[in-house]
Amino acid sequence: TVVMIFGATSGRASTLRTQLDRGVLRTRLAALDRKVTVDTPAGKAELGQGSAVIDVDTTKETRVANHQGKAAKLTTTRGNVDLAAGYGSRAVANKPPSPPIKLLPAPRWESSGALALAWQGNPLTLRGSWIAVPGAVKYRLEIALATSPLDVETQTEVPGTITRLEASGLPAASYLVTVASVDKDGLEGPPSAPLL
Repeated sequence: TVVMIFGATSGRASTLRTQLDRGVLRTRLAALDRKVTVDTPAGKAELGQGSAVIDVDTTKETRVANHQGKAAKLTTTRGNVDLAAGYGSRAVANKPPSPPIKLLPAPRWESSGALALAWQGNPLTLRGSWIAVPGAVKYRLEIALATSPLDVETQTEVPGTITRLEASGLPAASYLVTVASVDKDGLEGPPSAPLL
């Protein structure tokens, strides 16, 4: 399950609170004067302006990765940790969260722009490759329509030994593709620049 929260670019509103029992929640919050609180089985995450990922797996472990923007906070019944941009933490119920863990960097595409992806046919096949990120145990890829880049058409994960994409059966259209590295703690780093 993927849930995304996007903030308006201006205006004030009351605090937003939501619950994530399992799955991935992405926030891309523009200039907000409020916090977003996400309750999870392990505790709660507080997010402000910026971009972050909250992931709750089948064991109910919570991971918070603060990609950019204001500091995030992960709180359990046994303590809390502040997370500056570029850091993440993980937690389970009734235990303190881990100290901040530096996130892996965004992968870089081997080529950039429209020439980096080979597309052919209808339905479409997209192909591209990226430079391996040391420490990545897997990569998370997202494909979105170029006309609505925040609406993810498909998401997939591949092992850290794979550094190429081949997506078949897509309707003919212009797409944006991003890839993010995931470390041994399950923390997702920031996504790559979108590839057209």
